[in-house]
Amino acid sequence: MAINYSYKITKIFPSQAEINGFSDVIVQVAFDITATDTETNKTGVFSGSWSIQPPEENYADFTPYDDLTEQQVLTWLHNNLGDSRKEIMEQNAVDNMVTEKSLPW
Repeated sequence: MAINYSYKITKIFPSQAEINGFSDVIVQVAFDITATDTETNKTGVFSGSWSIQPPEENYADFTPYDDLTEQQVLTWLHNNLGDSRKEIMEQNAVDNMVTEKSLPW
């Protein structure tokens, strides 16, 4: 069984107050992990949310809210989850796999 995983950010949650001198700091993200079996085309989805570590004071690489990209937020998510949590969540997506059937009408 060959499984491909894809991650999608579904929501981002900015801070209401300044953090370390920055406004609209992303403090939490909601996401979907989709697992697809390339042999059977079964798919499963795990939905979750995770806190993001805020930037340090005087952080030179801070990105303003309006300049964020999904890829950048995905990188933060991966860095904050760590490998063991990602493996658990990806397995949850696999455990949710189903075979889709067309509607009977």
